[in-house]
Amino acid sequence: MQANVLTAFIGNRQEKIKVFPTRKDVKPFRLDSKMLRRAFPFLVASAMVFTACSDGKEQKSENKDIKKDTTEVKAQTPEVTLEQVKWGKIYQQVVKQYGLDGLHDKIPLSVQEINELINTPQDVVPNDSNFNHLPASQENFWEIVKGGIAVVQDIQKDSTLSENIKQMYQQKTIEALSKINKAKWNNKEVDLNSYNTLHAFIFFEKLLKYQDDFEMIFHNKAGWIDEQKEFFGRYYQDHLDFEEQAKNYPGIELFAKALYANTERFIVEAKDSAYANALSNKMFEEWRCAQNISEENVCAYTDAEKSSYVNTTVYNNKRGYLVGISLDIDPKGQIETPDGLDYLPVGLIKMHEMQHILALAAKSYEKPEHNYIASEKSELNDLQGLNDNYVELGPTLYTLVYSDRVYKAINKIDRDSEVDYGVNIQVSNNSVPLGKIANWFGKMMEKYPSKSVDKILQKKEVLEQINAWGIDKHELPLMNMNNFEVSR
Repeated sequence: MQANVLTAFIGNRQEKIKVFPTRKDVKPFRLDSKMLRRAFPFLVASAMVFTACSDGKEQKSENKDIKKDTTEVKAQTPEVTLEQVKWGKIYQQVVKQYGLDGLHDKIPLSVQEINELINTPQDVVPNDSNFNHLPASQENFWEIVKGGIAVVQDIQKDSTLSENIKQMYQQKTIEALSKINKAKWNNKEVDLNSYNTLHAFIFFEKLLKYQDDFEMIFHNKAGWIDEQKEFFGRYYQDHLDFEEQAKNYPGIELFAKALYANTERFIVEAKDSAYANALSNKMFEEWRCAQNISEENVCAYTDAEKSSYVNTTVYNNKRGYLVGISLDIDPKGQIETPDGLDYLPVGLIKMHEMQHILALAAKSYEKPEHNYIASEKSELNDLQGLNDNYVELGPTLYTLVYSDRVYKAINKIDRDSEVDYGVNIQVSNNSVPLGKIANWFGKMMEKYPSKSVDKILQKKEVLEQINAWGIDKHELPLMNMNNFEVSR
């Protein structure tokens, strides 16, 4: 192994930093100056000299293959190792993946803040050990985070653990800290409602409970979705906002309940399953990519005839248990209904359940005051969560639109045509054709494009139309009924 001395000068306006090796067999390469300036602002316009251990054979022009490095720094310049540069890249990846630097009123922790947290000995023994998945206050949040960091610091000293495991703990800690949001107008306050921040809290809570139990902390099996998956709970606040607005429209819950309960809404026939499954899987992949969900395998596959927990999101969020969702899908598209097995194209089942996962928060239904009561108290078992009828409305309408499109593709029907399926959704005195509902919501999806179905549902036009379908026309005071479709 030969030493290779690398010299670079960082300019204020350069997009890339050119690095000049002293070894003749290694070509100059470039580093991203934006990342270094953001992660380490004290390096701007300063000179660096790196000493990297390398045999020169595997080094590439963009320096992507450097694994371990030591640093020699000129006099009066701060010391920065390429290990720190790597942590800076992890930070940038998380900030980009979660869109943290694009939030209009939030900012992530800086690299300097993160380095201070992980490098300062954390002598914290949290008072909170109930594992109830809820940051009750700013103080409670930080005691859990710092307590978790203390666990990781101890793990780095544990001679019985491999270097790979130690590095995994350290890397996941950097990633979790990078997700924490603060308010721009008060950078001392963490946003305890942000799904990013909740992911971080759940991770540090697990560190405190499971310590060096690697399998429990990094629980990773097919169909298990937890805080390690970026999309878990991404739009949960949108759903809460929709529920609040829907309470002002009594017909919405009635319509949602009637639509979900009607098993005749499964309009694609099982005899067409080969084509329908292939087409729906393609639709799901397009939807997944549009949602920026990088994971290709989001579910496990289980035969609906062999398990009762198929084609459903099994949501765990009670204190004492891991927070997460089990998602098993029948690969043939078999779905269980009160009338027996029915059929829904498998890609649409995945799309429906993923809509739920995007809208479920990575936290418990407890309130801050519950943090100080014993786990055995019965009131904790009676906590009210989300309204099931509201929860099902968006995903069911979404699935209906795509079922309608699959049916039209199979039968070579124009996409904009309204199909008479001979099925009506009956609510109060209203009877609404299924094809009309599918066409209408498809138009709403195009008129109000959003990755979050609950944001579409919050549009005034959408709220009022669903409400009109859900209650008797004479119970709609002060509304101009010429704007709505009400069928008898």
